[in-house]
Amino acid sequence: MLPSSKPSAIDGAVTRDADFWVGLILICVGGFALYKATGFDASSRVFPAVVSGLLALSGLALLLRCLHAGLARPLPTRELSAIALCVVLMGGWAAALGAGVGFAVATFVLQAGLLWLSGQRDPVRLGLFAALVTAVTYLLFVMVLDVRLPRSYLSFIAPGL
Repeated sequence: MLPSSKPSAIDGAVTRDADFWVGLILICVGGFALYKATGFDASSRVFPAVVSGLLALSGLALLLRCLHAGLARPLPTRELSAIALCVVLMGGWAAALGAGVGFAVATFVLQAGLLWLSGQRDPVRLGLFAALVTAVTYLLFVMVLDVRLPRSYLSFIAPGL
């Protein structure tokens, strides 16, 4: 019988696979979120628990597929700077919401930044798309889902604005 040409988890090739690390991160984040969701009251617990459980299961499926296939895709080092900027934008969005900037302003800046990172350089289109996405998400959260947004400096105009 010929030896398998696929790398095994023992030789370290699998740990250089992007799917291995993404799966591991999804399992950790999903597991942590599931743990945090258990502290919510019974009526609020279901949705975050289901979403975080699905996140962890998706990570497990990705990790198992990577270990079973044994294919080593290199880490996307060229895209890591764009990924890091997305993480910074999302963190800035969350910090702005916590600081009272408001959902509309924080989301507009987030959307404009994400559109710029995805290659949209025309300032008119960038502003229009960011405003459209912000308006749709605001209306969806406030009018359809009846979500109370964090208080902001502009709450005298509209709730959570």
